[in-house]
Amino acid sequence: MHQGLQKVMFGLTSIAVALVVTGCGGTNAVEVSGPPTPTFPPGVVPSATLDDTRTKLSSIAQDECARDDPATIYPTCARFVGEVQAVLPAIREQAPRATQAADTVQTGLQRFVGGGCVNAANSGPAGEPQTCGPALGTLQQDLRSLVTAVGR
Repeated sequence: MHQGLQKVMFGLTSIAVALVVTGCGGTNAVEVSGPPTPTFPPGVVPSATLDDTRTKLSSIAQDECARDDPATIYPTCARFVGEVQAVLPAIREQAPRATQAADTVQTGLQRFVGGGCVNAANSGPAGEPQTCGPALGTLQQDLRSLVTAVGR
């Protein structure tokens, strides 16, 4: 029985290798040349235009986590953090003059997340108000500066 199982495994492995080799050896391969495509974090799709990015950024700036009292709202801001992180690559690409402001926001995001201020769903309470409130307050300010730097 043991030898029979080995033969079956060998056969399946051989078929898998043959399929991979066949798929990779095709003559229909397309070669792409030109400047490299910018890479973005998983799930991030850059906006089509600077106007689209400005609209997205303006929408983010209206989020309650961007406007409300940071000491009380911070535990609910995981989605907000994700939205801000997602728009930064597009800002850097489409509004190079705003790169410094985007870097400042990125640093604020790291401080906020690193302070334990964002918790995963059902993982218990977020960080301490004395750490997270000021961290979100600074992030709110930095986001307003970013909106100004990108322009309307």
